Amino acid sequence: MKKYWFFLVIFLLEIPLILPFFHRGFFPSHDDIQVVRIFEMTQSLRFGDIPPRWSANLLYGYGYPLYIFYSSLPYLLGAVASFLGANFLISTKLIFILSFFLGSGGIYFLAKEWWGPKAALGATIAYSLAPYRAVDVYVRGNLAEFFSFSLFPWVFFFNWKVLNQDREKKIPWELIFCFSLFCLAISHNISFFIFSFFLVIFNLYFLFFHLKNNRLKIFINLSLICFLSFSLSAFYLIPLLYENKFVIVSQFLNSNYWDYFLTLKKLWSSPWGWGGYTDLVDAV
Repeated sequence: MKKYWFFLVIFLLEIPLILPFFHRGFFPSHDDIQVVRIFEMTQSLRFGDIPPRWSANLLYGYGYPLYIFYSSLPYLLGAVASFLGANFLISTKLIFILSFFLGSGGIYFLAKEWWGPKAALGATIAYSLAPYRAVDVYVRGNLAEFFSFSLFPWVFFFNWKVLNQDREKKIPWELIFCFSLFCLAISHNISFFIFSFFLVIFNLYFLFFHLKNNRLKIFINLSLICFLSFSLSAFYLIPLLYENKFVIVSQFLNSNYWDYFLTLKKLWSSPWGWGGYTDLVDAV
């Protein structure tokens, strides 16, 4: 049992963080359409829309291609939970709760690989109690982004295993790393593109400054992994990039960067909604 004590620690650590999900109903948030998106995903699958692309009932019944330009994996998992018998509200809560445990578990294994079990415990506590995680769930209510954040440490962990594959050949880390990238790509596209930039820098730095042998072999392996991962997620990424010209997202972008910076008060107060700095000034 001593070998698996960290599971108990992570479980006890997450309990106070997920208590609001055990209350009746659902707490208010900025993006309180998560239950509806899982319902729409379930309906798409029932009608044979595979891979899911169109949300038929949103936009006042006109529908729009939600799952081309936004996430699909978190809502797909929610749809699976609903097919197994959970209602749509419970399915939404289950995916949020899963994201809590998934992220904390990933950061533990990653930190343990780098610094050892004691440092891993401290990193897990710091990660679990990070203020932005609470904001992302209980203020913004952004299921897709929060789920993608829970995959970040796992992607890094599997990436690290690939970089050290000469010492560990018992597990096909290349395939697992490829699958984790695929899951991240179809979880939240913005997070995926931002994260990929830092992932590339991390790998290049490791290849050129830490590896002395087999650089070419590992570089080829990483390139093949990225290509395979992109191929798996092409059903989502190619329409996302190609069909973006048919939407008018650019008209809704705010060029005033001050609106994206929040005060400490607004970090913990949800009524600020979609607005930013200017809303607070008007209120004062």
